[in-house]
Amino acid sequence: MRPLDEIAAPGTEERAALELLDLGALPRHLAIIMDGNGRWAGRATAAGRGHRAAIRAVRETIETIARMDIRW
Repeated sequence: MRPLDEIAAPGTEERAALELLDLGALPRHLAIIMDGNGRWAGRATAAGRGHRAAIRAVRETIETIARMDIRW
């Protein structure tokens, strides 16, 4: 595991969340299964917003686990 300062800057929400975790108990590998949720998206225009939100969430998750040296 990399030092916390290399993962998240002090004073950020991400750093505060990391400080609450037992870093020794984190998994060594992580899988992300994309599962669409048509009920959340509703109409076609809402689906586009849903896809953009999902892209942001997945990108943030992958970038974070990469900084933490968790393989995927």
